[in-house]
Amino acid sequence: MRYLYGHSIGNDISSLDPTHIKVAYLGSGWVNFIRNPMAIQKIIVQPNPPTDPKALCQIANIIGWDRIRLMNNIHAKVYIHLNADNSGEAVVGSPNLSQNGLGGGLYEAAIAFDFSSSEEGGVELMQGFNDAWEMAGSEYPTQQDKLAKIASLQEDFESWKEHNHPTHQARGNLDCENNFPLLCWYSPGRDWKVAEEAKLHLPTELEGFSLEEAIEHSIDIESEADRIFFSNQIGRWVIIFRKHRGGPNPQLGRIYGVIEKAFYYTDDPKSVLGSALIEYDDEAAPFDAEEKIFRNEFKRLAFDRRYSDIFSENYEFYWSDERIQLMKSFCLELRQCGVL
Repeated sequence: MRYLYGHSIGNDISSLDPTHIKVAYLGSGWVNFIRNPMAIQKIIVQPNPPTDPKALCQIANIIGWDRIRLMNNIHAKVYIHLNADNSGEAVVGSPNLSQNGLGGGLYEAAIAFDFSSSEEGGVELMQGFNDAWEMAGSEYPTQQDKLAKIASLQEDFESWKEHNHPTHQARGNLDCENNFPLLCWYSPGRDWKVAEEAKLHLPTELEGFSLEEAIEHSIDIESEADRIFFSNQIGRWVIIFRKHRGGPNPQLGRIYGVIEKAFYYTDDPKSVLGSALIEYDDEAAPFDAEEKIFRNEFKRLAFDRRYSDIFSENYEFYWSDERIQLMKSFCLELRQCGVL
């Protein structure tokens, strides 16, 4: 038996390859955790918001409605892989089959365990699932009943989404195809000293400002390739984020200058080659990074395993072409969500 918590639960569900699923809510993020949907023999879902009706239809198009049953008052979250001899593995806990539940958007916990057909726990586990399957079958016995409920759910889901995720209006037309915001970690409160050479390479924009304060709100340049890259990014928007208990905490700024040979860390003799300076101009910003809807969507995608390389703190090759393209995909998906 293992105790699971945090976004690692999603990895366990993906490895489990479940054949039987019983959850309260199903979200569009299910595709990130069910690697072989055809393996699903039976799935029970509550057909009320925030269950996404499109997600239900996606699964139905793959496995058919006969393997899906709807149950109005189900609140359990059970994932089972059942073998031919009725032994298997299970994950039982709090996470729903959604990006928030399995991707770390919400802090969840679960227990993973193996069972055999003869053990008391295994018999009770499958008996509980089969009882729920029979109950769900009496609520919506035919495919026509299920489709009628899905049509009703579609209206309820749109109302729920508008109430919980109100439509966002961007301030300007941001070109996410060719001039999308860059994304980068930001580490405030660093212990560093300004190198004397930096004072000989100040951009005119810094006249009258504190060099120390400017560097404190900047992006480290740690290689010659980075220096060349940022020298060509003046005026570009950048979303910088820092560690936060609830996930990355994004801020929107714009690159306005580059300082060469800027500083070095006091606990590390290695010198940082420079800094890309960031200004924060709320009036000119094409969108509001403080809005709840933006922060929610940003956090949701930040926990998506497709974008894990962006949120890695490994700075080696951070500004490679592959990562830049990944940032573009991230921003395009934010645009599709209506927050850019």
